[in-house]
Amino acid sequence: MDRLQADLRRLPRLYHLDDFESCMERKDGIYCLGFFEIYNEVENNPLYDLIQEKSQDVMLYNRTLLRRGYCLPARCPTPEANATARFERCVDAWARRHALRARIHTSALTPHYCRAHGQPPPVRSTDDTPHRVFLYVVYAYLFMNALGTLYDLKMGAEKSKNYCLMMFSLRDNWLKLTNVQETGIDYPRSLKVLNGLKAFTLLGTITVHVGFITAQAWHYYPRFFEKLMSSPFGPMTGAITTMTHCFVLISNFLTTYNLLLFSQKFKMELWMIPILFLKRLVRLLPMYLLLTGFSATWWTQMGDGPLWPVLVGMESEICRDKFWLQAFFLQNMFEPNRVCNIQTWVMAVDTQLYILSLTITLLLIRKQKRAVPILLALLAGVTALTAYVAVSGGHEPVFYQMEPETFRELFFNARYFVEFFVLPINCVIAMVLGILLGFMSYNVQQEGAKDEKNMKPSKLMVVLHFVSLPMIFIASYFASTLLPVTDQLIRALLIPLERLAFVSFCFVFLYSSAKVKSIITDVLAWPGMRIISRVSMSVSMVHWCVNKTLVANRSTLIDSSPGFLMLDTIGVSVISFILAVPLTLIVEFPMIKLMDKLLMYLVM
Repeated sequence: MDRLQADLRRLPRLYHLDDFESCMERKDGIYCLGFFEIYNEVENNPLYDLIQEKSQDVMLYNRTLLRRGYCLPARCPTPEANATARFERCVDAWARRHALRARIHTSALTPHYCRAHGQPPPVRSTDDTPHRVFLYVVYAYLFMNALGTLYDLKMGAEKSKNYCLMMFSLRDNWLKLTNVQETGIDYPRSLKVLNGLKAFTLLGTITVHVGFITAQAWHYYPRFFEKLMSSPFGPMTGAITTMTHCFVLISNFLTTYNLLLFSQKFKMELWMIPILFLKRLVRLLPMYLLLTGFSATWWTQMGDGPLWPVLVGMESEICRDKFWLQAFFLQNMFEPNRVCNIQTWVMAVDTQLYILSLTITLLLIRKQKRAVPILLALLAGVTALTAYVAVSGGHEPVFYQMEPETFRELFFNARYFVEFFVLPINCVIAMVLGILLGFMSYNVQQEGAKDEKNMKPSKLMVVLHFVSLPMIFIASYFASTLLPVTDQLIRALLIPLERLAFVSFCFVFLYSSAKVKSIITDVLAWPGMRIISRVSMSVSMVHWCVNKTLVANRSTLIDSSPGFLMLDTIGVSVISFILAVPLTLIVEFPMIKLMDKLLMYLVM
């Protein structure tokens, strides 16, 4: 390790940023930022040989590609008119002092720009049709909420109020958001536990995304992520990414359970699939499209800094180019390595699987007594299918790919990511287990309603309840210790086994929560968790933009120490929850009320 540290100290710094703000204040200020490829023109160059040697180590960053941000008048006071050529010569002159050469390296992931004093950031103008359309949508939401709120306040305690206007009443929606009273429906404890589980899972997602975005930024101490990826925590972080499948499990569980409750009053038929699918779209699309529209338009105007065009401008451009693919939940099918709001891939996959999930559930509602064995057989089938796709494609679990360069690029250039991870086949195991959990939880509720003795847990159930939750993280550790496995077939077969293990632990915990009362379920089922759960959709949508905005606005290199990562996580979480409350009241709740009314009208 001492030898490695000594060698790395001899290498050029991976990142460098001159003072951006002071450069932009100069009348002759020109600030350039770019990626530079280091090359060699002489023989027997020990420094270049060392750069090449360290760059071949997959657990180190590629030292042949350097990041530089220069204030040209301060660093290269030459009369060169072409700012890009002047920037390249300036960096090359620095490289020559170290017996090296440097040239600009440009690709989709390595852009460069030069910006003079008084110029706006190199992003799109706000004076175009998409910006105006987004502005009109925001005006429409604000107008309808103002109208609905004024109407509600004027009518006071009057019972016969106009439903359409009341949908947009901020007062009424606020009461809905903050109401933690029981509804009269005896939901199983597993559904109440979901509120807390969603809250903690969402916090974990924000934490991981803070790490992703910090890795994308330019930081003082690149060795932090190199050491992290080389430690057991690196592969373990990769293994924990399978936790995203719990979202798919929860989504299908809720869908199945609610349909079973609905079937007590209405006859469920396959012709209802388009209506139910429309209900889901109306539930998701308002917040989903609002975020995508913001990312494609206004987001570029929310800050400035040397990394703003790289971190925000590039993603905003992708959001604009792929807006309609995002709108139809097809962004993971076309150009999957160009990602707009990375958290939305789960929503796209879950939506693509939704029609299949509805079809399976509606067919099994007619055969509820045989639903569980049929679903167990289906689980075996989709597990085998996942294994076949993984083996035939030569894929391997993400914890085998936790390398600094791959992590910094968010796996966008990893074949596993674009050919498997973001596609529906990746989540079919979670989908089937979610449906199975819905049927089994419904059966538990029905049995408990008939005979309270059936609700008493067995000793085995109690043990499984307390073991299943920590086993999710223990499994992450054991998965990460499997790294010495080199056989490609075994690596591919670990994909379905990993998913089956992780999602099964989530399944067992939620199922056992219906019968076992513990301090864990008491915390997760705390009534206050309902409020957090109700804004979770909005939080999940906005936190990525909040995080990138905070990081990209910084004008210096980023501190990537654990303490600052923790502070960033807290800051992003707090700001996201603050923004989520008005977004939930103004956008999400009115659309939910609208769809509920439309669904009842169509069914009845």
